[in-house]
Amino acid sequence: MIRIFVLLAALTIAAAPIEKRVTVLEKRVKHVEKRVSELEKNKSAVVSTTTSPQKELPAIIVDFIKKKPYSFSKKMGIALIIQFENTTRKKIFAFNCVLDFKNEENKIIWSTPYAYSEILSPGDRIEVTLSISATSAKEYLKLVKASKIGVEMKNLETYGTDY
Repeated sequence: MIRIFVLLAALTIAAAPIEKRVTVLEKRVKHVEKRVSELEKNKSAVVSTTTSPQKELPAIIVDFIKKKPYSFSKKMGIALIIQFENTTRKKIFAFNCVLDFKNEENKIIWSTPYAYSEILSPGDRIEVTLSISATSAKEYLKLVKASKIGVEMKNLETYGTDY
């Protein structure tokens, strides 16, 4: 079936006069040249109007992975698993920041300072588990109730010899 269709298409193309095909191609080329010149004009106008610089990525990105309830002999709590990623091309030897855990309404549930002091090579990702016990009941209950949790990093300070 496909062979027949290809054969018929080839015969119709070969049967068409060469001059007609050339004029059709010339029209297409003119149309494309017109579009290119319009795009070049628009590009120069857009470049002149956009003067805002691009945002740089922070040196470290944090992502929330999951929450897990835990219980030991007489203590209950929630383990929050987060992931840090080095987005620079340099080694980071240590960093500290403030982590804000937020619920689905983007309200802060829990805020805690955090420090990490091992080498984080370029592109490396590390998983970290933070736990909060039921002894701090207010934050614990907010974390239990939250169906979606996000994390945001504030006041990031990185330390390294490559800076």
